[in-house]
Amino acid sequence: MPDMNGGYDHAQAEARIHDRLRSLALEATAILREDIPLFFEREARRRFVEAPPFAEAMTEERLKELKATLVRAGREAAEEATAGLRELEPWLAGHVQHEAATAGLEDNPTLWAIVTNSCARLGDILGSHDFPSDDPEGSYEVDYQAPRRFVSGLYMPTIAEKYWRSMADLKALDARRHRVETESQRTRLGKRWDST
Repeated sequence: MPDMNGGYDHAQAEARIHDRLRSLALEATAILREDIPLFFEREARRRFVEAPPFAEAMTEERLKELKATLVRAGREAAEEATAGLRELEPWLAGHVQHEAATAGLEDNPTLWAIVTNSCARLGDILGSHDFPSDDPEGSYEVDYQAPRRFVSGLYMPTIAEKYWRSMADLKALDARRHRVETESQRTRLGKRWDST
């Protein structure tokens, strides 16, 4: 947006992009707040059903305890993830260029680490309930994927597309700022040369 001197108001343009990112963060956190607890239950159920000898040996009391733990831990993980995503800094860390039509939020490693770190506690729950392990070392690979369906009336791929467009806008703004600063510096140095 031109300022009163015919120039470009970088601060105002940047503030608009930051506001857009905050709005996208609110939408993404609404999805995650609902989907992460469901993921905990879905993933544990999948592993339970795929391990018949283990599942048959689990008592009803232990199964009820597991399900209650999953509900509580899923809510805690969702709150932890959404609290971290309310900050602007992880959103601004998306400095790697991606195609907006194909990139997801997981393509910003700083941002997505907040989500995956909160979901990692599911592995501890699986271990404490003696689920069969994913690997010979006894660890549990927990891989939360952003939902590709409507959740809370919102669609994460659309949010991701808007996010990467905002990152492209921010990069273009930075490039413009750099050009303006470079031109200004050259003009100043030229005047200094000419006046000496």
